[in-house]
Amino acid sequence: MRGEETIKKSLRLLQQEELLIITKELEFIGNILDYFYGYEQERENPSKKNIQKLRYDIDVLYGRIENLRQLSSYHTAKSRVDLEFILIYDYIRIEIEEMLSTIEALYTKMNQLFGEMLNQYLPYPTFFGRRYSSNELMIFLDNLFQDINFQIYQKGSDSNRIVLGWSYNSEFRYKILRNREIKRTNYTYTNLSDYIELPYWYYELPLLIPAITHELISLPIKKRRSYYRYKDAYEEFRALLRTFFEDHSNYLVQEIGDILGYEWIINELSTDIFADMAAYRLHGPSYLYTLFHNLLGEGTARDFLEIIYEREAPREGMGAHKIQSYSLRPNDWFFSSKREHNLLRIQLLLSLHEEKLQTPQERELHAQMQRAVDLIMPLASDHSPPGGFEELFRTNFPNYYSTYSVVQNYLSQLYETIITSDIPNHIDLDYDETILAIFNRLWDQRFHLFERHPHHDMVPHKGEFRRLIHRYVSKIDYLQSNPPKTQVLILRKVRKDYCNKLPSHTAICHDFLATLQEHFLSGAPTSWVAYGIYDFAYLHPRANNIDLQEEFAQVAKAQEKRLFYFDSKIVLMEIAPPIVGSGDGPFNLIANVELEKSHYISGVSPRSLMSGYKDLPGAIQEIAAILHSHSPKFHRATIYKSLGPKDLTIVIEGSRVSDFYQIIDTILEKAPQVNRTFSIFTTSTMGGSLEQEEGITLRSYLRLAKKSRVNQEQIFQTIAEYGELHETTGVMDLVIYWRQLPSLEALFHCYKELMGYITDYQTKIDRRLC
Repeated sequence: MRGEETIKKSLRLLQQEELLIITKELEFIGNILDYFYGYEQERENPSKKNIQKLRYDIDVLYGRIENLRQLSSYHTAKSRVDLEFILIYDYIRIEIEEMLSTIEALYTKMNQLFGEMLNQYLPYPTFFGRRYSSNELMIFLDNLFQDINFQIYQKGSDSNRIVLGWSYNSEFRYKILRNREIKRTNYTYTNLSDYIELPYWYYELPLLIPAITHELISLPIKKRRSYYRYKDAYEEFRALLRTFFEDHSNYLVQEIGDILGYEWIINELSTDIFADMAAYRLHGPSYLYTLFHNLLGEGTARDFLEIIYEREAPREGMGAHKIQSYSLRPNDWFFSSKREHNLLRIQLLLSLHEEKLQTPQERELHAQMQRAVDLIMPLASDHSPPGGFEELFRTNFPNYYSTYSVVQNYLSQLYETIITSDIPNHIDLDYDETILAIFNRLWDQRFHLFERHPHHDMVPHKGEFRRLIHRYVSKIDYLQSNPPKTQVLILRKVRKDYCNKLPSHTAICHDFLATLQEHFLSGAPTSWVAYGIYDFAYLHPRANNIDLQEEFAQVAKAQEKRLFYFDSKIVLMEIAPPIVGSGDGPFNLIANVELEKSHYISGVSPRSLMSGYKDLPGAIQEIAAILHSHSPKFHRATIYKSLGPKDLTIVIEGSRVSDFYQIIDTILEKAPQVNRTFSIFTTSTMGGSLEQEEGITLRSYLRLAKKSRVNQEQIFQTIAEYGELHETTGVMDLVIYWRQLPSLEALFHCYKELMGYITDYQTKIDRRLC
């Protein structure tokens, strides 16, 4: 059997990626509800009925996602894009948009619930889902599009500012919030910033980022500015459309004039199509692919697909929105401006791109896209592929075909008018191809993976874009000559008070922690017990590609288990050769480093600053030199570029805590681009002790299950021989100052004895300064 064609697989997997993103978002919400608001025993509390309702809604959404996955997978048996596939593609798009609105409501409700928890002692949840800080990527995009904005305006750009943000409401699209000039009597005009709203998942699907450029190019047109760079070309194009619509000898156009509303159509259509041509001039094929995946078949499912749902399951809600059957529902082809003109936009870009095709692979991909849009309505010729709307209406519904053919005739004439003009060649928007080629590289990698793995749903990892940024923009020497090595650092906080909800809580809790400890110390490539707010940390390799079905399976497997812990994950990329030292201490250091940032200034900052840093290679060299000078104090040190929060992560293994403090001091003193560090101590040696380290002290912060004198006295009797017990303020209740610094094994044993009285503990290692 012939394999699935490339463009069909790309379309199908894009929606699979979107569904996976939503699935992980729901998993995260469920983890927050479990970890921060209690388990089954606590949900019977009347005050937590809202949690039960949110959990029910999450289960319903899981069911909808699985139904959509099955519906999408059904079409893999057919190798080519057909009309049925396009209608289902649009139907899934509609369902995804509705689910995103529900997720927004879930987060809004969680914000309300957690906002009332003043005495929250666990790590405060990140309410915007798994979207931890991604300043690096946002700064890159902000600098990139500020620079493009400057190129568009040429002059006066200081009065035209753009602000990038994101929102659930923007779904998987981009929205523009245009602020008009405010004019007052006897005052000069004031121009507010323009806001471009990125989709919430902008960094998980970076291959769709070129769509931002369309919004950026349309800004000066919609604001009726007079000094943007391509104004003459746009006015020429708008005049071309006006001539077309006002041609009184064209009876077809005049006949449907009442439907179109000429002035509105001229303004909207000229802006959209011109912005498409200009964005394509900048990005090349990546913009064509983005537009095609975003707009193909949009608006067809509601009009031409009939869905029959099964009844909702009475208890679990998992059957909600399960499709019982569906069928084509041909209606009269009424004119839909958005639907038809979106089709015209894709057809025009396909025509512009056709003359630039070079390889057989490019020509085959182009032919697949052309056939897909021709199934809806062919415009470039009289040839229509079999199985499309034209054949369906002409053969089976001749009464409806008359209106279909009128719309087709109108769009074909407009298509021919635009494509035979010379206006695309008048758009002057040249730009640095090295930077924008990153987006083409992402699409090329995507299609190449389909060829290498024809029987697997394999796509590039979401971090690939950030890796390319540093390889092609930051110019880090190590990345130019070495294949990228990426790791995932997981910091895990265990929910200890869950153990107090079970019979024989002390033994069970200790066994639970011991099992985790054994897993981390022997079952992962690099794993440690951590000090501080986190209990464990481990580092494992991360592949550059993802098998989507394996990812879905892992999430499903995780749902079968009750979560007793909460993870913070950081993706790291090795950016310098590991430094091997001669130390052999029992402790390790994870140091997250914040660097100075550099934002684009109109016409001043060079494009080398697109990475968002003042001098990233220089900062790496400075830190590497410092580590080399301290190499006798540790066994091994590795510098990573964080592809998530913070900027750099330094992992130093095999040293003493006092030496770590000295290394951090030196970095802050001699690396001028370092603003601050956030450090975590770990150990992989249960017998590792702090006893021999001068000026180092150990503290344990405890939160009582019930704050009473009886509990405090029991804890004091347990630790009296080893430390002092102090009462403290804040979310924790007690502090133990250890006089005899215990090993990790002895410390765990002490915590086992205390588990009947406490719900959480945190172990801190301090250095005395004076």
